[in-house]
Amino acid sequence: QFWREIADERSETRDDDTYCLLDGKRIVYDAGLYYRLPRGTDQATVKCVKDREVVVDVKVKGRSKTGFVTEWDRKGYTRTTYLDDRRHGEQKQVVDGRVKSLTMFEKDRVVWDKDYYPNGKLESYSRKFATGRARIELGEDGRVYSLDCIPQAGQDREFRELCGFEEPLTTKIYDGTGKVSHSSWGSSRPQS
Repeated sequence: QFWREIADERSETRDDDTYCLLDGKRIVYDAGLYYRLPRGTDQATVKCVKDREVVVDVKVKGRSKTGFVTEWDRKGYTRTTYLDDRRHGEQKQVVDGRVKSLTMFEKDRVVWDKDYYPNGKLESYSRKFATGRARIELGEDGRVYSLDCIPQAGQDREFRELCGFEEPLTTKIYDGTGKVSHSSWGSSRPQS
């Protein structure tokens, strides 16, 4: 009922670049429409397009949403995927037109996350495994500044070489002054 009232209240639009579809009915663009719903709202589908790009595509039932939404701030946006109102899947943050971070969620818990420098190079990567977390931090020059390896990290291509799972390897860990502060030696086989 509420959805039909909203659709009737909002004027239809002929704008082909920026609009929303509320249960298939084209209305004026409002990317936050799904947030302002009263409790117990019927199921509905909200899809919003901004400048010809889909920025919201969710199915809403009550207060629960499944799909993805995009939220903006002054420098960029964050696109988050939800399943039953929990972050589930990829979350991408874009700042000044470049990917700043990617995070993978499973039922609202972080599985892995990556941060990037403005030039697009990897700044840090962290991944949760059953027995702990592996992490790497790199400088813009590609030097390793922090490295935490665990046996399960050998299953992840980002960690395989640096943690020494592909072949014996010495990884130099640099401090903030650019000097080697630690060396790490990897084994030739991942342990289980």
